[in-house]
Amino acid sequence: MPGSGTSNVIAGVMGFPTASQAIGFIAADAFDANRTTFNSLAFQALGQTQAYLSDSGPDVSDRKNVRDGHYTIWGYEHFIVKTTAGAMSQQAMDFIGYVNGTKTSTSFDYVALEGGAGVIPQCAMKVKRTSDGGLLSPYTPADTCNCAFEAAITKTTPAACMACTGTGASTCTAPKTCHHGFCE
Repeated sequence: MPGSGTSNVIAGVMGFPTASQAIGFIAADAFDANRTTFNSLAFQALGQTQAYLSDSGPDVSDRKNVRDGHYTIWGYEHFIVKTTAGAMSQQAMDFIGYVNGTKTSTSFDYVALEGGAGVIPQCAMKVKRTSDGGLLSPYTPADTCNCAFEAAITKTTPAACMACTGTGASTCTAPKTCHHGFCE
């Protein structure tokens, strides 16, 4: 298919003469915008006994199988930043910190922003990798956001999630504490 990029892949698949024989690879956030037009393809990784979709079902946008390591075709967001004398600007450092979850703000909710855009924040991941395409290993973020992410991406509060206010254990039953508005 000539050209590259998401819009060219989408146009190529949509314009293919036999739609059922067309296949393309796009990011999950772009797939969400075209979910009524395209079908997701399940993937079976080496050592798995079955194939998995990136989401828990064909009509669900929760990235559950990516987050728990069943769907292995994923990678971290990559950023290229111009530096001056080897140093990044404060704005670039802030942006990267928000995306990585190492910086927070009272003026916006980065989990809701990323989840609403179909991107998984690191605080919602249960696996990690040390290199692109590398092996997965368990991951427990210091500040979890599974419920907040699922609420943002699905636009509904997950049944297993209880809303809370504040931080810490004040409104949650131990051992759970309040993270991003939910007991986790």
